[in-house]
Amino acid sequence: MSLSPIQVSQGFNLMLGVQLLDWTAQGVTGQMRLRADMLNSAGIAHGGVYCSLLDFACGVAGCHAPEGEPRKFCVTLSLNTNFIASAVEGDLLTVRARRVGGGSRLFFAEAEIHNEDGALLAKGSGAFRHISPRNQDMRG
Repeated sequence: MSLSPIQVSQGFNLMLGVQLLDWTAQGVTGQMRLRADMLNSAGIAHGGVYCSLLDFACGVAGCHAPEGEPRKFCVTLSLNTNFIASAVEGDLLTVRARRVGGGSRLFFAEAEIHNEDGALLAKGSGAFRHISPRNQDMRG
């Protein structure tokens, strides 16, 4: 199922410029172009950009709902990141994530970021909690 960025990206994620290419029960694929304002002082991707992209993809992967069912929401409980290679301004980053376990309230997901050449840039995994869209905070 292809969706436009506005269908899942709001606020911070919309500012990142992530475009969702595919979202199924098996996982999610998204892309974003690295901008100058996303670089650190060394001129390469700031680690926070990688973390944000991994967090976004893992969360979306675990919130898939079949067509016709209400959208799911989640918050991140933990996120582990491994930084492997750098990216520079203009690079197109592709993130792929999938849910790897969990239940109805908590789930686990993992993701990878690759550049246009297919080189692995970062890997991440995390724990997430589903929340109600009416009560999007950490209270049960």
